[in-house]
Amino acid sequence: MDRSWLERELRSARSIESIAREVGRAPSTVSYWVAKHGLVSSHAAKHAARGGIAREELEPLVAAGLSMRAMGVAALQFHHLDRAQKAFELSHGGVARALEAARAEAVKCVLLCANCHAEVEVGAASVR
Repeated sequence: MDRSWLERELRSARSIESIAREVGRAPSTVSYWVAKHGLVSSHAAKHAARGGIAREELEPLVAAGLSMRAMGVAALQFHHLDRAQKAFELSHGGVARALEAARAEAVKCVLLCANCHAEVEVGAASVR
């Protein structure tokens, strides 16, 4: 993507999603080019990582069958902290796994909202 055009669009307060719709690309692709060109969206602070949910707080909710929507989070995704340790994707296409295998894989991950996960994957943000 052209840096000067992208910079103009971001300066006019357009969102990554809005730009993606216009150019017919995924928001993650636009985020990639924003990061590659060293640009920042005016909406970045709104989607910045806020520290996540502590495992001790999350486990009882999951065990009780409660959704994250009840906590004000619309979509959470698993992010593997070390790709080399990744045996399989936890939430890929409804693939069924044994519960113990899924739990063992989840221990290798942190939960991120979908926006934060996309930013981490393209290098625009990092997991501490």
